[in-house]
Amino acid sequence: MKRKFVAMLCLASVLAAALTVGIIPASATNGDWIDREPVSDADYSFAVMGDIQFVTYSDHLLGTNYLETMVTWLLDNREKRNIQYLFELGDTVQTFLSAPASQNPMVNNPGEWETAAAQFSRLDGKLGYSVVRGNHDDEGGYHAYICSRAYRKQMDGFFCQANKETTRGNSMSNSYRKIQIGNHKYLMLSLDYIVTPEALSWADDLIHRNYDHKVIVSMHAYLAKDGSFYRGEVSSSNVDGTATETLPFDGEYLWNHLFSKHDNLFMILSGHLDVEDPVIRTRTGIHGNEVIEMLVDPQGYEAKDTCGFLMMLNFTEGGKKIEVEYFSPSRGKYFREKNQLSLSLPEGTLPAYVPSESFAQSEAVSEAVSETVRESEEAEGEVTTPNGFTIVLSAVLGSVVVLCGIFLIAWKIKKK
Repeated sequence: MKRKFVAMLCLASVLAAALTVGIIPASATNGDWIDREPVSDADYSFAVMGDIQFVTYSDHLLGTNYLETMVTWLLDNREKRNIQYLFELGDTVQTFLSAPASQNPMVNNPGEWETAAAQFSRLDGKLGYSVVRGNHDDEGGYHAYICSRAYRKQMDGFFCQANKETTRGNSMSNSYRKIQIGNHKYLMLSLDYIVTPEALSWADDLIHRNYDHKVIVSMHAYLAKDGSFYRGEVSSSNVDGTATETLPFDGEYLWNHLFSKHDNLFMILSGHLDVEDPVIRTRTGIHGNEVIEMLVDPQGYEAKDTCGFLMMLNFTEGGKKIEVEYFSPSRGKYFREKNQLSLSLPEGTLPAYVPSESFAQSEAVSEAVSETVRESEEAEGEVTTPNGFTIVLSAVLGSVVVLCGIFLIAWKIKKK
């Protein structure tokens, strides 16, 4: 009889625990991976994809589908989150550096390039995006697999001098696209891993001529891990794969001779150096404007536990804030609470956001329909929406009733 009594008490404990879990959400931490509510009040958002070299490497060699999951998530959430653009930051493939300099690097990694191209092409005509060239990305592979007709068509221009040989620094590795989101106008400028003096002059003139646009630069290398400028030597191949050069790189030179000069420069996104936690800082240009700089490169983590990272830049409060999310679509979780940030923009950085007329009209129609449905349901007495306290109270009372019933049964069994 005592055993039955103990069993009934254990059952009661399990039921009570189950009900409690249903009432009070668990923090659900799993090491560095956490659950949290997604940003739901963004006016619009941009996506950032740091170095994906180990993602394409894994998907090609091991048959995983991390990049496919990332792209699917972007397409599935494009309308709901009003995602307007994707920035990919280079090192699209991994195995270029393993190729001897005397060989055409393309023969070593066509599978990785094909994997990347197949997924990025799914975005064509649906979501604007740019792919920059990193030090692992030979120009031959980049042009053959990324710069498709559809990709070229979505861009507004490239730095490519028609009277010169198509080679490093004179190719589609430097490009731009202009987009308008409501009354916010952006120039998305993608720069090659090696910015030649000619390409730098082109970019300087382009930014100057588009003074009424906020400029976001995406490139492979710029920031160091501590937020200072990256300096080093880099390798770069020609389009035909016949030559590989090692050249000096200096992020400070780019800042002094290009980025700091323009008060419409808004943000600089870069990768190249692996950091598990994105590095985010601001730097002040010569006109007193603040430039947001980000280093986003999860390759170090991906090398040991590939999962595919995305960063979302969610513009909220009419352009006053950027809510940052850093997560893995394949895991369905966010990576470390400290990487889920809220950035307040200086007054006047962006004008008060006004949606385009078509967007505003669709929102108004949606709200009107929702209000009509709600009023109709309430009039029929079919729908009442309880508040949080009512839900919790009902669940607690249900728990008490269940426990009382179980203890009553246990008491009768004991008496017998």
